[in-house]
Amino acid sequence: LSDVVPPPSTELIFPASLTTQTPAALRVEGDACTWWRPTSLSQLLALKKAHPQARIVGGNTEIGIEMRQKYLHYAHLISPSLVSEMYQFRHDVDGGAV
Repeated sequence: LSDVVPPPSTELIFPASLTTQTPAALRVEGDACTWWRPTSLSQLLALKKAHPQARIVGGNTEIGIEMRQKYLHYAHLISPSLVSEMYQFRHDVDGGAV
């Protein structure tokens, strides 16, 4: 085991080329489902317009239960993980949502 773990004085360097890459939009097609990962709100809205029955998922807990125990099927799943607007909340000076 001591051969696998570097000594404490050794600094592990994360490749710089991986820290500067911008994540790309993805589409993964399976036999029963297509999973989308848009990178902008406009892409997400276009996908939802093209596939109105698509489910927007921020994880898999509920979808996994619905598919395994309730036998529901979703032909399209959309992950908003790279859409910054989905993780923002703005409010006005009176505390109301904008």
